[in-house]
Amino acid sequence: MMILMAFVLATDGAGARGDLVDGLRACQSVRASDQRLACLDVASAKLVGAVDEGSATLVSREAARRTRRSLFGFTIPKDALAGLTGRGDEDHDDIRQVTGIVQSAQETGPDHAEVRLEDGSVWRSLDSFRRLPRGGDPVTITRAALGTYFMSVGRNPVGTRCIRIR
Repeated sequence: MMILMAFVLATDGAGARGDLVDGLRACQSVRASDQRLACLDVASAKLVGAVDEGSATLVSREAARRTRRSLFGFTIPKDALAGLTGRGDEDHDDIRQVTGIVQSAQETGPDHAEVRLEDGSVWRSLDSFRRLPRGGDPVTITRAALGTYFMSVGRNPVGTRCIRIR
């Protein structure tokens, strides 16, 4: 038997998610098998109903990780994704760095350029590059101070300050 680990996200607030999970959790403590089964039937029907009506969604841990990674570089409230993994802040996988491949780059003014990565993200440099990145170049983007990031191209350890714009 294969077990799929997933998290429940309620679209109408974290309380609803907790209620759905707490209902299932409460059934685990019921000792009598027939009563436990009846409890699980009711709780699982509520969960399936919430998913079917769109007020809750099942999200795998991998999908949650991909979502966090795709948002790297955007300024969003720290708790905006708090319920994404269903475990609270202690499970928040604070991404400090991402890697990617340059799709294209173009100068947009003196000492500025826009770099589009293959994942669709677009970054604007705040300083000049020693060499404008080219399609196919590997990049590493690391979180820096004050909402900025450093983009290193290839094996060049010197990063250029940048921000994500798309």
